Amino acid sequence: MMSARVAFFTLLALCCSAQTAFAQGTCLPTDTACLVRSAQLTVLATITGTNLNETGTAANSTNYNATVTLQCGYYSSDAAAVALLKPRLNSAVGTNVPVTVTGWGKPNPRCANNLGAEAIVGTTKVLFVYVTVGTDAASIVPTLAVFDICQGGVDPTTQVLTTIAQLQQQNPANVINLGTNCTLPALPSTTTARTTATSTVSPGGSATGGATASIRNSMAVVLLGSVAVLFAMFT
Repeated sequence: MMSARVAFFTLLALCCSAQTAFAQGTCLPTDTACLVRSAQLTVLATITGTNLNETGTAANSTNYNATVTLQCGYYSSDAAAVALLKPRLNSAVGTNVPVTVTGWGKPNPRCANNLGAEAIVGTTKVLFVYVTVGTDAASIVPTLAVFDICQGGVDPTTQVLTTIAQLQQQNPANVINLGTNCTLPALPSTTTARTTATSTVSPGGSATGGATASIRNSMAVVLLGSVAVLFAMFT
């Protein structure tokens, strides 16, 4: 009974610890697909500065803002907001206009293992963010906030960009294509995949068809041999 009770509380502790490591309570920091599907915006941005060393601010390593330049806009979790967000972002993407992103800080008390969102100046990251200011006027460059509070952003690796491309293919209404030189990895079309799958099982020259023909030829040889033996026995 005691071991079962210990096991229960151990499981409970692990569950609660894992929950605090979620970004905004919904996604694990390493689950790119979940972050893209959940964040209001997925963008590519270069971090150009922070307010950590600015005088007159209360910024510290656990709570500060960063300035970024937006290179690409990829995806919005809110399909209804795509038309609203695109013109707000269009004035900033690819123009070197500084955009403020709030909510950085490491460690973050909501994250396990002293994790947090760290803005490293000079790095280019795929950021998962949401708009806090600038959704009501096209002339206002939006202020963004970090959604992935336990990580901040991820490197634009082929794997990460392929995941974004797959979600774009699955949910075209959520796509925000902004910026130049923002092409994502090419994906095989569903038509090509179906054609390839069908050709592997079709008769007439396929591997399966060739094997069947070979079996028929072997059976014919065996049958003719048997007839010849019987003929020799009775003559």
